Amino acid sequence: MTVNQSRIKIDSSVLPGLDVLSEEERANVLKSIDSLENFSIAQPLASNIKKLQEDEQLYLLQVDASLRIIFEVTAENKIEISHIFRRETIEYMFRRKKQNV
Repeated sequence: MTVNQSRIKIDSSVLPGLDVLSEEERANVLKSIDSLENFSIAQPLASNIKKLQEDEQLYLLQVDASLRIIFEVTAENKIEISHIFRRETIEYMFRRKKQNV
């Protein structure tokens, strides 16, 4: 018998963020994370994935209109989920930063 081990690792710092989501949001996030099982840097990016830095394998996954996931593809071709956040949070942070400059 062979056990299929996932290549996706969710950083422990992400788990509290999952707890505050509604059931529907959490299901959407987990479904989106699960869809990364077949992700390959050799294939064209899906419309809901953007590469964040050219020199690193760091990506942004759009879950829905609000939720985003940042993930990295390691040298071992593993996927590490490092952040889950709302688009509105980033917009607020950058708007506030511009006001303080």
